[in-house]
Amino acid sequence: MVILETTVFTKIVQALMRDDEYRLFQNHLIEFPESGDLIKGSGGLRKVRWKLEGRGKRGGVRVIY
Repeated sequence: MVILETTVFTKIVQALMRDDEYRLFQNHLIEFPESGDLIKGSGGLRKVRWKLEGRGKRGGVRVIY
């Protein structure tokens, strides 16, 4: 899997997640590329939630990939 980011995404990720948290998320997507819910009519995009330390799953981030 190749992970490409927009500059807007990178700025938002840096504001929301520590580098080690983001690396864990990237590794998870690489290991489990079908994580998250398939978005109907999107041509294969998926939406996944990722919990952040101390915030739980609902207080985490949502990423479309």
